[in-house]
Amino acid sequence: MSKKTKIAVSCVAAFAIALLAFFYIRDRFKFDLTESNIQPDDISTDVLLSVYDINSTKTGATVQISNTLDEYITDFGVIFGLDLQIKDTWYIVPKINCDLAYTMEGYTVFPGETQTYEVSWLMDYGELPAGHYRFVKPVSLYRLPADKIQGDDDGIDWRRPDWEGYLAGEFDID
Repeated sequence: MSKKTKIAVSCVAAFAIALLAFFYIRDRFKFDLTESNIQPDDISTDVLLSVYDINSTKTGATVQISNTLDEYITDFGVIFGLDLQIKDTWYIVPKINCDLAYTMEGYTVFPGETQTYEVSWLMDYGELPAGHYRFVKPVSLYRLPADKIQGDDDGIDWRRPDWEGYLAGEFDID
């Protein structure tokens, strides 16, 4: 066999193995995989999101949001998403129930403050199989002066946030 033929056979074999691995993973996780469109630049590094205490039924966790900025941040609700990492690529975990509605409370995380929430993904995603996941929270951040956070919001345009993006925290399910 010539060198070109060996390279071509190797490429075909590698593609076949990758295709088999994709179908194995897809069948193992029982859902279709769509690559996540969230880029690293879309995720805030100034506001930290941590996921811990995955519950024993693998249907929820404790999420902690820490504001490391010197400014006030507000306006994020209860909506979130989950991504699954396979090799170096993140895939969206599809929801099993798309008929859910979410509330969009306006929370405030003060400078240096940390808030902790219990979240359940049972109704959205069911019990998750083993894997490396990313909890993704879409947020709109507003930088507010101290007099505005006390209730006097004259002059703040709530339709135009200073930044829109995501908070994200990675976790494993065994």
